[in-house]
Amino acid sequence: MSACLDDEKGARDQLVKEWGEFASADRSLCTRLSRTGGTPTYTELLVCLELARDARKLPKDETLGAGR
Repeated sequence: MSACLDDEKGARDQLVKEWGEFASADRSLCTRLSRTGGTPTYTELLVCLELARDARKLPKDETLGAGR
């Protein structure tokens, strides 16, 4: 249980530092998603935001597996 609490504290601390760096639309979407299906966690919210941010960095002209 202590490890889980440490993970949550670490995720919260990272969110406090980086919150303004995430796109507003991603913050809104991820906040809503983290609240569905049970008790929200900072870890879920952080992972959602990081995935959304990283997905935005992918090349926009490539499609997965098309023509390969």
